[in-house]
Amino acid sequence: MDYLVKNEGRALTRSQIIDAVWKVTDEVPFDRVIDVYIKETAEKKLDLDCILTVRNVGYKLERKMKRTGLFTKIFIYTFSIFSVLVICLHLAIYFLFPSTYLSHRQETIGQKATAISQSLEGKDRQTIEQVLDLYSQTSDIKGAVKGEMTEDKLEVKDNLPLDTDRQTTSLFIEEREVKTQDGSTMTLQFLASMDLQKEAEQISLQFLPYTLLASFLISLLVAYIYARTIVAPILEIKRVTRRMMELDAQVRLRVDSKDEIGDLKEQINSLYQHLLTVIADLHEKNEAILQLEKMKVEFLRGSLS
Repeated sequence: MDYLVKNEGRALTRSQIIDAVWKVTDEVPFDRVIDVYIKETAEKKLDLDCILTVRNVGYKLERKMKRTGLFTKIFIYTFSIFSVLVICLHLAIYFLFPSTYLSHRQETIGQKATAISQSLEGKDRQTIEQVLDLYSQTSDIKGAVKGEMTEDKLEVKDNLPLDTDRQTTSLFIEEREVKTQDGSTMTLQFLASMDLQKEAEQISLQFLPYTLLASFLISLLVAYIYARTIVAPILEIKRVTRRMMELDAQVRLRVDSKDEIGDLKEQINSLYQHLLTVIADLHEKNEAILQLEKMKVEFLRGSLS
């Protein structure tokens, strides 16, 4: 068995096996003894179906590879490629979404600050402060009147939801100027804090699982259609050539495309037509030879009589 394994795929005669296995012993078995050994080895290892008998030669070890259909291979390869692309796309969305979300939120806060400032235009100071306090209690954006201080200082009220323990917390500040009823100018501050990463993750997890599942389902469908489209012409060629092997004179491959598959079908049709022509020519020549042989026999019979 070791000798067959070392010479896998090679046809070995019984004499070669005897010379290699029994060369160190004085015993020289008959050729048919090898047949008995091979049979016993196959019976001991029931799953051993890879020792092939080569007619008029000997034996050959040829391990059978597990057969996988072309459709299965193309389907797996295509689905794998689509899956990798889908995963990469969703990962990119997951990591790039926070920056986009930051810009959108900042723009939204600016629009709200502008709208509130315009609605407070021309109001007295007390009304402005009351409106800002009420708005701050009902919104995540806190509004206040900027006090008299230097430009490099900022007053942050205690009710601002700012988590100083998280490094991903962002603070947005918008300032707008409004004219009061008495004609003076007031500066309004609008502050908003948010955990950008946490909010982005929550929003992403709300829709990414569904889009990921939908993408995988679409990938399965596309991979199936693509594999069927590629394999269909090959299966047709396999089916028709099997009938050609039976020398069916009426069968031909249907050429319905101008690509490489269409060219291959035309070449197979031409080759099969040429084969039929050669076979017909051989039949004619055989008939002619048989006719000559009959004439020869009749001539000999006539000459002997």
